[in-house]
Amino acid sequence: MTNLKKVLLSLLVLAALPMMPASVSAQSSDAAEASTLLDLSPEEHAQRQAQETGLTPVGYQLNALDPTSLADFYMDLMGMSLIDSNEDDGYYALGTPDGDILLELFQATSPRRESTTGLYHGAFLYDSEVEFGTVLAHLLENRTPMQGYSHHNYSQAAYLGDTEGNNIEIYLDTAPTIWRVDENGYKNGGSEPLDITKFLLQRESEFSGMSDSVKMGHFHLSVNNITDTEWFYGEVLGLGQTAAPATDTAFFATGDYHHYLGTNIWVSEGALAPTEDQQGLRATIWQAASPEDISYITEQLDSYELAYEETDDALTMYDNSGLKVIVLK
Repeated sequence: MTNLKKVLLSLLVLAALPMMPASVSAQSSDAAEASTLLDLSPEEHAQRQAQETGLTPVGYQLNALDPTSLADFYMDLMGMSLIDSNEDDGYYALGTPDGDILLELFQATSPRRESTTGLYHGAFLYDSEVEFGTVLAHLLENRTPMQGYSHHNYSQAAYLGDTEGNNIEIYLDTAPTIWRVDENGYKNGGSEPLDITKFLLQRESEFSGMSDSVKMGHFHLSVNNITDTEWFYGEVLGLGQTAAPATDTAFFATGDYHHYLGTNIWVSEGALAPTEDQQGLRATIWQAASPEDISYITEQLDSYELAYEETDDALTMYDNSGLKVIVLK
């Protein structure tokens, strides 16, 4: 049996797996109905969509119980390059061959507590169907457990988890001309089945790792309160909301992108913040577009009397859910 046939056979088995647990899907459906009750005026819609900064996501940090093994997963299965490391401290910086750091690993000293806020998934954006198909085939051939595949209208995505339970999305954007934009200007996605056969048929014969073109597409966080999350990322960080208001989710971006940040309370409503050293998300990392972004954010932090640390290179703060946010200057 050829390798491609093996991949397609694996696909038939794995494609039946859902993108998320059925209970979460049901919650999403209930929330979609509830969101129709959010009767906002045109002015309120415009206020939610207003953008004050040009932040973009560039990478994130994880605490790991076994950073060395986790680094091997991201290098061997995801194809990331090792950019820097200190094995004695359990530190690894991973990313693309040109040196862009997408993921940093640190030594955790306590296991994950399920009742805390944190990472729902980190999402890596591919710009080539060939590379997307090649990494998918590589994952399947290595029997990597896949969580599902979805067509979100504005993107086509596959989902998996790493060896320490951190969820990952890999995806391709579709053409903006087909994105569903409602009368209020919100970019509303969906969750239809995705046939990945067309990508597998375009795969390269050999997997040669992650290319320089792969970027940090977005973060999706499990937060403790949607209203407070809308306030922090909209009012304090200056992002605009990009999806229609809902009671259990909020999506944010700058520019015309569909989302640089997704948030939900599906399993984390009212949850406590993680401790600094526990397994899981350590920080999300954003890039400011200009010095004006930094000025805006510091002014907001000061006006709301929120604690932060400023260095020559970055601002560091915590969001309303107790999750660390780093903004690079």
